[in-house]
Amino acid sequence: MVTGKESNSQSNINLVSGFMNQDFDSGATARYTLFIFVGPQEIAGLVCDSFNNPIAGEHYHDIDVNDENGLKKLFSHSDVFNHLFKHVHVYTALPNEISTPIDWIESNEDENMLRHAIGKQHDYTIQTYIDSRHKWIFGLPKALHKLVKSTYKHISVTPLLADKTSFLTSNLGLLISGNTIMLFDNNENNAWKSTLTFDNEQSTLFAALSYAEIYNLAPENLTISLFCNELTKQQIAPVLTPYFKEVKLLSTNSVNNQELESYILHLLQKLAYAHH
Repeated sequence: MVTGKESNSQSNINLVSGFMNQDFDSGATARYTLFIFVGPQEIAGLVCDSFNNPIAGEHYHDIDVNDENGLKKLFSHSDVFNHLFKHVHVYTALPNEISTPIDWIESNEDENMLRHAIGKQHDYTIQTYIDSRHKWIFGLPKALHKLVKSTYKHISVTPLLADKTSFLTSNLGLLISGNTIMLFDNNENNAWKSTLTFDNEQSTLFAALSYAEIYNLAPENLTISLFCNELTKQQIAPVLTPYFKEVKLLSTNSVNNQELESYILHLLQKLAYAHH
């Protein structure tokens, strides 16, 4: 398939980036693992072989993750998603997520707590994930949950947590998906995450400076990693640089596999290594 910015005319879905190298064997996918990223307006998949090498990937944007017909078209026309796999791991980076103390692990009020914090969750299937300190409650879009469950056999779903995947080496990570900013704090045992609306580069600066103020940290001592498309990087980096110690840009130039030109596919590679 062609790598680059293009659109799937059959499904009217915007393909940001995609690749499939010569090692991909469509008859051997039962030995492969598929890693899926779900953002507010993005979805991506990276296929890794049994040696954890990325061998195929696709990244789509401007996706309605609640549109069942649109998701079905994406999966059925995709060269990556339309296979059976040994395991499928879904990482969510969505604003409908809260964390509670691990002491609440036995609570049966997950749905009520999430609804109270986020609002009505009629379009989501409630999910939970438990680590050493927190119980994370989050929602996977019902349309996507239904499609994944009916397409694949061995599935796990977790929220995107920086310290569990080692994708964040700075103090703060800013991941921008559509009109949403996700903040990842690397100073906690398990990454704190919050969500704000992305309007322009000034809203990103506000989010980062607010984080520093809330935690009584000097911005000039903080390093920030940006996870966003190239155009957004060009707009945001100059605004953040005067205030912070360093602004790191996730660049595909640092990736040995040049086919991983998408920042989401690059991120999925890091998630795959941590998962392995």
